[in-house]
Amino acid sequence: MFSLASVLWAQRAPDKILVVNGKTVDSPVIQIGGHSYVDVETLAQITNGVIAVQPDRIVLTIPIATSSAQLPQPQPPEGLSKEFAREAIALLAEMREWRGAVGAIRSYNVPFTGTWPQDYHDRVEADLQRLAVAASTPSDQDALELLRNEFDNLSNWASNVIAERRP
Repeated sequence: MFSLASVLWAQRAPDKILVVNGKTVDSPVIQIGGHSYVDVETLAQITNGVIAVQPDRIVLTIPIATSSAQLPQPQPPEGLSKEFAREAIALLAEMREWRGAVGAIRSYNVPFTGTWPQDYHDRVEADLQRLAVAASTPSDQDALELLRNEFDNLSNWASNVIAERRP
């Protein structure tokens, strides 16, 4: 009899650990015949449930969350999103090119001709609008606000320089 019990015990799969909602449960999960078993009292404890033992059955009641306040709220991603960072780098490159062109007019005292300053303005403004669509995290929103301020400052400065250089 003991040898049969030891053979059956040896054929049982090793115990596994139960994790519920990220919490590890002290009671092991036992696998027998391809089925997993766990202590009902432990399951009730980890899920804040209640067990009622009756003569012909065991009733486990697990509370259901009634409002979103009881559910863990997903954390917003931290830092800049990849899409926003990529678009922001392109916007900054356009702004730098625009600033360089206006700076060259100012440095070399060249008179202004053509529509290129408005073309730069329109291109950078379109990039800024595309960037606003890509903003998905709080950090993206903060950086977007800074880039809008920079655009406004650059636009005002370029307008002043161009106005000084009109023939």
